[in-house]
Amino acid sequence: MGLEKTEAIVLRSHKLGETSKILTLYSKKEGRLKVVAKGARGLKSRFYGSLESLNHINLVYYFKENRDLQLLSQADIIDPFNRIREDLNRFVMASTASEIVMKSQFAEEADPTLFGIFLHYLKCLNDTGDTGDGLTLWFGLQYLKRTGFEPKTDNCLLCGRHADQKSYLFSITRGGYVCDGCRTAEITGIRISRNSLELIGKLSNSGSEDASGEHASTLAVKESLSVTYQFMAYHVPGLEHLKSLDFREKLKL
Repeated sequence: MGLEKTEAIVLRSHKLGETSKILTLYSKKEGRLKVVAKGARGLKSRFYGSLESLNHINLVYYFKENRDLQLLSQADIIDPFNRIREDLNRFVMASTASEIVMKSQFAEEADPTLFGIFLHYLKCLNDTGDTGDGLTLWFGLQYLKRTGFEPKTDNCLLCGRHADQKSYLFSITRGGYVCDGCRTAEITGIRISRNSLELIGKLSNSGSEDASGEHASTLAVKESLSVTYQFMAYHVPGLEHLKSLDFREKLKL
């Protein structure tokens, strides 16, 4: 058994016994990681306040190969993302990304780039005034791109022509759009505007600053978000259903 150090984001915690916690973390070095924090629920615990969900922390833990649950030794807060906790809309948006990382099989392996995307998303939610759907759309598209499931938006899947219509049929199963000239009864999908299609392509290949609501209409962002997360649910194992999106819909955020 040896000591390991890494940065991590707290995804979830639940009680263990009278005083301890089991934590699921997304770490920069190991990917998704489970640790037990003994005595973490006591007011005098050295872990007090550092293990809340969505905290960005530095941790030290005892690693033992072939063991699913590692032993936490030390945890220090880097950023608690207080503005996310204080605003329900920000918190639900952050929880959507957290749920994706929690459930995705791709989080089982270390991916410093994906860790950076997740962390950057939380920083944007916490530090900027933008709490619109654009950032959530950006995160979803960056996640899909990183895991190899990026939707195709440049050309019609069948004839290869560039988008020049006002709207298209986007095929969730095929992962791209079909122009009206190629559409047949056998091809099913969701009708999507050209503006939304172009927004998906843009945010797949740009930084988070382009996700601001100032750069696209509310309708295009919402339509793009719906198509993107339906596409994710169909193609990415483990993400068939996201409770955070259902919760957000119920609250009409």
